[in-house]
Amino acid sequence: MNQHLVFGLFAFYVVVVSLYGILSGRCDDRLAFVRKAWGRIQGLSIYFCVHVVLPLLIGIVFLGLGIVNFRVNDSVLTQQGVFDVIPKINWQMIQDPADQKPEPEYTIPLCA
Repeated sequence: MNQHLVFGLFAFYVVVVSLYGILSGRCDDRLAFVRKAWGRIQGLSIYFCVHVVLPLLIGIVFLGLGIVNFRVNDSVLTQQGVFDVIPKINWQMIQDPADQKPEPEYTIPLCA
């Protein structure tokens, strides 16, 4: 499995566990220390930014890298390792629109 994808999923796990700890009211020793040193509002803000926001940003970045670099076995890849999504067009089969004549449209009158 892709290392970036695993690291991104682990960062989201850290976010969920930390957010659950904050919202449940369970007092962590580090949270208590930060609250004592900085005050209630500022301490909780610092703890939230370090333990929830920072892992969330890291998780988004690494999950994005993992999805972009995800490789599937037996797939068509170009030299750069990216999926070949550009369709192959057979230009000989496409005719010049000037050579084609429009077919007449037969309309049915609405008021007969």
